[in-house]
Amino acid sequence: MKADCRYSVRHPIVTEDLDQILSVPLPWEVFSGTSVLISGASGLLGSYCCEVLLRLNEINRLAAPVKVIAVSRNLQSSARRFSAYAGRPDLVLLQGDVCTGLPAWDEAADYVLHGASPASPTAMAADLLGTFEANVSGTRNMLKLAQAKQARKFLFLSSGAVYGNMPPEVHSIGENDFGALDPLTARAAYDEGKRAGETLCWLYADKFGLSASSARIAHTYGPGLKADDGRSFADFITAAAEGRPLVLNSDGSAIRYFCYLSDTTAGLFTILLLGESGQAYNLGSATECCSIRELAQLITDLFPERGLRITFPEQVPTTRQAGVTSRQIPIPFNTSKLKALGWMDRIKLAPGLRRTILSYEPRETE
Repeated sequence: MKADCRYSVRHPIVTEDLDQILSVPLPWEVFSGTSVLISGASGLLGSYCCEVLLRLNEINRLAAPVKVIAVSRNLQSSARRFSAYAGRPDLVLLQGDVCTGLPAWDEAADYVLHGASPASPTAMAADLLGTFEANVSGTRNMLKLAQAKQARKFLFLSSGAVYGNMPPEVHSIGENDFGALDPLTARAAYDEGKRAGETLCWLYADKFGLSASSARIAHTYGPGLKADDGRSFADFITAAAEGRPLVLNSDGSAIRYFCYLSDTTAGLFTILLLGESGQAYNLGSATECCSIRELAQLITDLFPERGLRITFPEQVPTTRQAGVTSRQIPIPFNTSKLKALGWMDRIKLAPGLRRTILSYEPRETE
């Protein structure tokens, strides 16, 4: 079975996720009769944000339906991703590149979520300049659009990468903690781009009064994770879905923190609806962590019937030799600022991984 993510029918696991997100006590009613513009709509987080709003209409939670404007550079890819919603009047697929500015259209944009940016190592490496531009020029263009449309709220999907390399004495990263970043590296295309995007949000909030916030997102996994993502956890999930061996390309000692997609998406809506303008919020689990090797073992243990196994290269490099320059034991986010708004991460790692891998199974009509 090829883990290619079929979207012609929404998977029941995804529907369960959407309903769990909508069970979070947020003022969902404010979306009644509004239009929400989401860039990067075909991505992991952007697509779930779109589906949450479409699900709001399905369950009749609103006095008037919300319209979702899903922006993507590739209209064919976007149509495939949202084929389960084809023909619905509450979904508009808009083709456009945020770096050059979106095509003019007459509809409103009451809320704007900007998530258009490569996020995986594979995608970033393929277009370093495009990665930087999506977070700088793209963010500026989306802020200009939000200002012109008199949007109520703007949310920038940033990253914990903005923190850089923290000193050893730091054991929990709060929103005011920052380490060093080398701007003359390939990685800086993403890290410095996210920093600049956040600065633009603050400037538009300060100068123009636009209500703009940023979400500093940690490792997120869940249904829809692409097979060519390039990160170890994505490789493991894809291999498990396809019944292949899980290949470790390092000694597996590096520690990672993980947050399930529905929890991250709920956090995004919490920041959008309740976050303070000009502020950034950490979004990620501070407890769900394990080493890369432990993650591979956990996945194989979850599916004993599949006969999964872990394989290693003949010469296993250490984490440092593999090119990982950050500390082997990463520093967890301090999420108290977001939790003060009512957010919490609900899905533990083991059930989250199981849900993710099962979501690649063929979908049955609901």
